[in-house]
Amino acid sequence: MQILINHVGYAPHAPKRAILKCTEGETPQAFAIVCHDTGKEVFQGTPQSNGTVDRWKNWHFWTVDFSSLTAPGRYVVVAKPSDAATCPERSHPFEIRTHLIRETIADILYYFRAQRCADEFDATDKNLPIYNDKDNRTVDVHGGWYDASGDVSKYLSHLSYANFMNPQQTQLCVWSMFHTARELEKKHAANEDFGTERLIKKLYDEALYGADFLVRMQDPCGAFYMTVFDQWTADTSKRMICEYKTQAGHRYENWQCSHRQGAGMSIAALAIAARAPRDRDFTRETYLQTAIKGFDHVEEHGPSYCNDGKENIIDDYCALLAATELFITTKEQRFYDAAAARAKSLMARISSDDTCTDWLRADDAGKRTFFHASDAGLPILSLLGFMDVAKDDAKAEILAAVERLCAFELRITEEVPNPFDYPRQYITDADGNRRTSFFFAQHNESGYWWQGENARLGSLASAARAAARHVKPEMRDRLNEYAGLCIDWMLGMNPFDICMLHGRGHNNAFYEEGYPSAPGGVCNGATAGFLDPHDIDFNPSEPPEARTGNHRWRWSEQWIPHSGWYILAVSLENH
Repeated sequence: MQILINHVGYAPHAPKRAILKCTEGETPQAFAIVCHDTGKEVFQGTPQSNGTVDRWKNWHFWTVDFSSLTAPGRYVVVAKPSDAATCPERSHPFEIRTHLIRETIADILYYFRAQRCADEFDATDKNLPIYNDKDNRTVDVHGGWYDASGDVSKYLSHLSYANFMNPQQTQLCVWSMFHTARELEKKHAANEDFGTERLIKKLYDEALYGADFLVRMQDPCGAFYMTVFDQWTADTSKRMICEYKTQAGHRYENWQCSHRQGAGMSIAALAIAARAPRDRDFTRETYLQTAIKGFDHVEEHGPSYCNDGKENIIDDYCALLAATELFITTKEQRFYDAAAARAKSLMARISSDDTCTDWLRADDAGKRTFFHASDAGLPILSLLGFMDVAKDDAKAEILAAVERLCAFELRITEEVPNPFDYPRQYITDADGNRRTSFFFAQHNESGYWWQGENARLGSLASAARAAARHVKPEMRDRLNEYAGLCIDWMLGMNPFDICMLHGRGHNNAFYEEGYPSAPGGVCNGATAGFLDPHDIDFNPSEPPEARTGNHRWRWSEQWIPHSGWYILAVSLENH
C-alpha cells in the first residue's frame, strides 16, 4: 500500500483528498490524519474503494477525504490495513496553510530567470539567419527563454504540419505572467497579503522581458517568426529562423505564423504589455503598435500561412484572445467586432454525437474532435475573456456556452472510475477513430509527438477556476474541486508519487546527464502506456526502446508551457 497526497499541502478551506494505491487483496480498514508534531490523531475516517482504473498496471485505489480538516498545521495520513499484524502505512508529511500553494509561483519565476537565453546563444541570436531567405537577411531575435531541458531553441509554436496540434509556447508564458500578476494584484488589493507586492513586481519584470522578445520576433512585414531552431543540437551554426517538421527536424522556409502558429497569442500578450505599469527595452506604445501591425497582417494573410490553407479552432481561440486584448487596450470597435466574430465561430463548434455531448469540433467538417496536449483550457478562457467586455446581449450566450463546455469536461472525467479526477478527453487518432481517453492520442497527425500533459492540466485548472466565478452554484464547487485536483496531481498525488515541480515535495524526476532538471521547472508528466494506450507510464524501464533518445524526453523533460500554465492556475485559486 502507498498513500498518495499533494506533497506540498492544501489551503485550509480547499477540498482535500488522498489516494491509497494498493494491490489486489489489500483492504485498508480505516485512516487517520495525525499531527506531525504531536502524534495526535485529529481526524478519522473510512477509505472508499474505487477499484481499478482502466488498465493502469495491477493497481487498486481507495479514496480518503479530509476536506473538513481546516486547522493549519503539519500532518500525515495514516492508513490501517485489514491485517492487524501489518504496520500502518504513513504518507509524506504535508501542510495545511493559507497561500501555501501560491508561494510556489516564486519557484517558477526563478526557473524562468534561469531559462533566459544567454551566452553564445543570445549573441548568435542578435544576428540570426532566416532559412532559405532570398536576400540572405539576418535578424535580431535575442532574448526569450530556452524551450525545454534538452532544447535551447526558442518557439512561438511547432507541429504546424499536423494542423490541429500547435501548442502556444513563449507567448503563452508571457500572457500567463501578465494575467497572473493582475490576478495577484486583485487579491492583494482585497487582502494586502504580505510579500505579494514583490511577487507581482517580479512577474511584471519577467513578462516584460518576454514581451521584448516578442517584439523582436516580428518581421518588418508584420508577420511573426515561428521558431529559432537548431535541430536540437545546441550548435550555434545551425541556429536559424524556420519552420520544421517531424522528429528529424527537417527545415522549411515557411516561418510566418498564422494565429494558431503563434501570432494570435503573441498579439494578445503584447496588447496586455501595452497596459503594463512600465516600459522595458521597448515602450508600451511599441508593444501596442507591434500588436496592431501583427493583427492586421495575420487577419489578411493568416489562412495562407496555415499548412492546410485553412483556419481551425486553434486560430479561433488565439485570434479571440488577440482581438479581445486589443479592444481592452484601444477601445477600437473593429477589435470588438473581430472578437465577437471569433467568439461566434468558436461557440458554433460545440457538437454532439452518439458518444459525447457538447464537445468541440476542431475542423469545419466535424471529423476531428478538439483535444490538446497543452492548451485544452484555452477555448473556455478565451470566451470568458471576451465575456468580461461583451455587450449585455452577448454575455448570456457566452456564459451558456461556457457552462456547456465545463459540463462536458466534468462528464467525461466522471464517466469511468477515476479517483484522481484526472481530466479525460475525447480523442481522434490519425486514422479518424474516436474514443474517450485519459491521455493524448499517441497515434496522431504529427507521427511522433506525445508527452506528459501537465500543461493541459494547468490550462484546464485555469479554465475551471475562471469559469467557477460565473457559473451556477451547483457547478461552481465541482469546478473548484476539479481544478484543485489537477494541481494535486502535479504536486505529488499521482500513481508515481512524484512531485513534478522540481525542488518541492519528493521523488522529483531527473531528465538525463548533461541536461539537468532546473529547480522551479515542471516536467512533462505521465502519459498513456508505452505499449498499451489504456495503461499509464512515467519513465518506464521496459521496453528498452522507451529509454532511448527518441522517447525518454516524453516524461521527465521540463518544458516552459507547463510552468506557464501552472502559475496562472495557482493564482486563480478561489479558496
